[in-house]
Amino acid sequence: AAVRLTNYNSWIARYRLGVTRAVTWRTFDGLTADGVLTAPPAGTAKTRVPLVLYIHGGPTGASTTAYSGFVQVMAAHGWYVFQPNYRGSDNLGLTYARTTVPHITSVPGRDIEAGLAKVLASAPIDAARIGVSGWSEGGLMTSWLIARDTRWRAAVSGAAVNDWVQYDAMSDSKDFAPLFIGRSPWSSAALYNLYEAESPLSYASKVRTPTLIMSDAGDFRVPAPLAYEFYHDIRATGTPVQFVVYPVVGHFPRDPVRVEDIYRRWEAWFVKYLE
Repeated sequence: AAVRLTNYNSWIARYRLGVTRAVTWRTFDGLTADGVLTAPPAGTAKTRVPLVLYIHGGPTGASTTAYSGFVQVMAAHGWYVFQPNYRGSDNLGLTYARTTVPHITSVPGRDIEAGLAKVLASAPIDAARIGVSGWSEGGLMTSWLIARDTRWRAAVSGAAVNDWVQYDAMSDSKDFAPLFIGRSPWSSAALYNLYEAESPLSYASKVRTPTLIMSDAGDFRVPAPLAYEFYHDIRATGTPVQFVVYPVVGHFPRDPVRVEDIYRRWEAWFVKYLE
């Protein structure tokens, strides 16, 4: 019989954790999408509580019911946390992931909105206090959602592809945009228009959500100028916006000091606007 020798995570037993469960819903075109919803720990929830969308990157990634430290931190505030697996996520196979092509932003956006509707119908959530956030593709979807919908109380957009035309020109991932949208935006007027239509920057004038934007100065995957563009355009509308740039190279900081700083700012932004 197996004998347990270690118990390194015994310390977590001292904490009340939010329970995470899977949720499914139907997309606008009849597919089945899924995600996970984490409830506040027992004893912390009020009658109607805030909700935070925590959107994964990729897009070929997926959120599961596995333990997430940051999700539990947010749940400990008495918030629900919804992690949608939008179109492009890889947990339902390659065919499902490819259904995002060529509408890499607008179709996943509709998936997330449909998932949110399902969650709102199944949990005691205050629909007037919903935050939306994510990094990389999650940041893209955050930027898109706040540019297309004004329901959000607050947003955190990290390393977001706010402008697909500029992304195609500056990113080190030269095959990404052509695979998900189409050949170079300069190859035809129709493709240029598609690239523009799928870019949150095209709709920045409609943003009314207080937004925290973050980026690495030396991000070679999603270059920082894409964040600068979105920041300046939101600021021009008079909407509260803050932009934090980390002086490091990479798509997300690697050192523990800056990683902690990102998550503390992320958390504090929602504390400010949701509580």
